[in-house]
Amino acid sequence: MKEINNFNINENGFYGCLFQATQPWQDDKVLIVCGGSNGNFKLTSMLSKTLCSQGISVLALAYINVPGLPKHTIEAPVESVENAVNWLSNNGYHKIGIYGISSGGELALLSASLIPQITCTVAISAPSAVSQADNGFTHKNTSCWSWRNKSIPFLHTNYSLLRAIPQSIKNKELYTSHFYERALNSANDNIWIQIENINGSVLFLTAQNDSLCPSNFYASIAINRLNSKGFTHHYEHITYEYASHFLLPIKNLESVPLKIFKVERKFPQECANSRIDSLTKTIEWLKKW
Repeated sequence: MKEINNFNINENGFYGCLFQATQPWQDDKVLIVCGGSNGNFKLTSMLSKTLCSQGISVLALAYINVPGLPKHTIEAPVESVENAVNWLSNNGYHKIGIYGISSGGELALLSASLIPQITCTVAISAPSAVSQADNGFTHKNTSCWSWRNKSIPFLHTNYSLLRAIPQSIKNKELYTSHFYERALNSANDNIWIQIENINGSVLFLTAQNDSLCPSNFYASIAINRLNSKGFTHHYEHITYEYASHFLLPIKNLESVPLKIFKVERKFPQECANSRIDSLTKTIEWLKKW
């Protein structure tokens, strides 16, 4: 594996780093990787290196918290992905996939629904509806994402870290899923990502009891939507009994606060095994694509 290119908003229209596999399964295949909503690009790069080491070139992509982009998920432009896709297409990569976790998984689904050059999507612990913007502490009255300079319709969760404290104390873990669950009871139809427009295969990986986001429920809704729309590409939902929202296939996770989740405290080895299996399942999926 070698790091061959760094990109920035001013020169390239996207911010990222390309890691090239030394022995790729297929020279013209590449995977765009999007991390979570904390904007930790170092963690995104670690995840990208893990995937690249398996035999696929990877573009680690930042969508927030870098020069030229919003600090938080507040109308972050989907064009970051589009510009990355265009550069990859013009530089020898003809099969372009996208992989994301949490908000990055939401962006992966949304981007793939809007950009037909993306022909494989892997969404980890991800909403299948567009989320409301927030600054890490409280919600903002707009979307996480923008497209063509317009805010995308979103689910009004009215998230607040302060208001998450009582439920977190009650559940003995960081708990924010209830914001989504309550909002989904009265949601408009236009907040759902039109995943039936994705031009390729879709894999969902979730924890059965995700305390940060009801990703298991979201994935089930997505699968039902693809069924009802007669989606012709391959799609699958794999869920894990012993896993948390941080279903990251990285062995070295010292910087990730796993112990804030009850399941990670009670079943640490089982959760670690789920993370390893999620990598195995992802690589199998990418090889078939």
